[in-house]
Amino acid sequence: MDSKDQTTTTTQNTQPWQEAIPQLKDIMSKAGSLFGSSNATLQGRDVTPSYNQGMGALKQTAQAVEQARTEMMTAIAQQGAQTQAMVMEILNAIRAPRVRVPVRGKDGRISQVIDRPQDEGEGTVQ
Repeated sequence: MDSKDQTTTTTQNTQPWQEAIPQLKDIMSKAGSLFGSSNATLQGRDVTPSYNQGMGALKQTAQAVEQARTEMMTAIAQQGAQTQAMVMEILNAIRAPRVRVPVRGKDGRISQVIDRPQDEGEGTVQ
């Protein structure tokens, strides 16, 4: 037999999964009916308890996350209020009228000058 007489046949299948489509449709249909079902079975087994447990766990997790979020927001608000009060106190101290008070040494001469906030009712010193 000569190499010129050999032929090769190639078969192309444009839908290689054609045979699996009915099974896939059946699986997807069962999955769709199980979602949200209160009486679900899969291959003869009741999967409702698993679904209910899963949903219960998800709800508990969501509640815990919401509680943690609420607590964090409360803590942030309290810290914000404390910070704002502290900043206002500092700004008031900076803006307050100041008095320079001379401090005399043993020889009677001014040895230093103290700069302090003016007390209420205290006159302005020039």
